[in-house]
Amino acid sequence: ASIQLTGWELAKDIVITWKLEEMAVSSFIDFILDELYEKMGIALIEASLYADGTNKPRGVTHGLTPIKTGETPIDTIIATYKALSRKARIGAKAYISTDVNIEICSYKDLNGNYPFLQGLATNKLVPIEVDPFLHDNDIVVGNPRNYILNETTQLRVDRERTVKGRKTTFGGYAVVDGAPKPGAFAYGQYTPTV
Repeated sequence: ASIQLTGWELAKDIVITWKLEEMAVSSFIDFILDELYEKMGIALIEASLYADGTNKPRGVTHGLTPIKTGETPIDTIIATYKALSRKARIGAKAYISTDVNIEICSYKDLNGNYPFLQGLATNKLVPIEVDPFLHDNDIVVGNPRNYILNETTQLRVDRERTVKGRKTTFGGYAVVDGAPKPGAFAYGQYTPTV
């Protein structure tokens, strides 16, 4: 199988007034730059998970039909894991959304105990991690090494001052593309029963 990667621009900016820049302590400018890096990082993560590949990277879930079988989140994790080929299971982890984790941790057994209150990190099933960037009720199983990310231009931040309007723009810029190896990931969704 082959993967064709090009390059898509990832750009975000933050605009502040000259007055604010003059009055701000240096730590405020550092805060603005951190916010810019965070915005760009979240945009790249979202694209790597969910984007359709049109003018942006192709996400691991794009084109996959979510597996929705399973009366419990654990059943859904198992069904999603089993959807992978034997080769794709090598090094695979189950990544679960915060909502799925809450469903697992709030499960009560017949004795009224919470057997998964400590989480599932040490289970014998498959390694499981909570991914705060997954959408509600989503589960992704796979090895992240099977997602190919091509960074043509590394993230940089440029500063532009404009006299008219007395504004300073901090602009983040990168050129990236990414795509999963074919068949390397499985996508599941758990629908809680009310």
